[in-house]
Amino acid sequence: QPKPNQPNKPKSNQPPITIVVIVNSNNATNNKQTNTSICADPAVQGHHGIYSDMFALYLGLVPEASKANVWQHTVDYGMNHIGDYGAFIFVQALLSYAGDDGSAMLNTTTKCDEFSWCIEWELYNATMTRESWKQGTMSHAWGTAAIPGIVHGIVGLRQTSPTFASFEVKPTMGSLESVTLRIPTPRGSIRVNATAHGATVHVDVPCGTAATLCARTGDNGRDGSSSNIWLDSIRVDPSRIVRLPLHACVPNLGCGAAGQPRTISTVDSTMHNQ
Repeated sequence: QPKPNQPNKPKSNQPPITIVVIVNSNNATNNKQTNTSICADPAVQGHHGIYSDMFALYLGLVPEASKANVWQHTVDYGMNHIGDYGAFIFVQALLSYAGDDGSAMLNTTTKCDEFSWCIEWELYNATMTRESWKQGTMSHAWGTAAIPGIVHGIVGLRQTSPTFASFEVKPTMGSLESVTLRIPTPRGSIRVNATAHGATVHVDVPCGTAATLCARTGDNGRDGSSSNIWLDSIRVDPSRIVRLPLHACVPNLGCGAAGQPRTISTVDSTMHNQ
């Protein structure tokens, strides 16, 4: 409220502030800008940093044609000296590229050098995440970036509408042979059991939800453009299959009969009958 005898100040007629991000990721003849980075500033001899690259990937600012190179540069740099504060953005940057088989995320979340979650277990027998890898206070939420790396990346579980009314499971497991995860949601727990490097995926789908389930293609010499897909041991009509670079997916699946998990696989159904 205005003070007595003081009129209200007129509202500003200035337009809202607009932030414009200019991205140049093309190769240049002077080599001061390359498609390995979103930001290679000629004013500083073409220098760019891991932060500009990983934030740009996270925020979706990298042109599609340059994404693979910028992503690979980020992976090659790793989490050196970015600490727990930057680890979440780094993990989200890794998740931005659909062409990864999960190896980069698996290495990030399981490595045990001085810039890792593992080092906290090795040095401190930690049961929580620290403010930074080896110093600071002893319990901080921002140290938990490995969790979305595992859930969203390796297991590939993401909600696609609020309260998990719809969700997808698209594992990218790298060299992992199997992984099991259970996530509580407002609509019931979702349990994922992926085997054969993600080629067979069993999912407890809560009733009243719609799931998109994906199995890895390309393993064991399979071609993602022609792989047969089995859903609950029944071959799926090709018209129902959504083909992605590393996966074949079946959308809009409800809960299994009598509460049984739904199973999607690129392995012949006779090999994995439950």
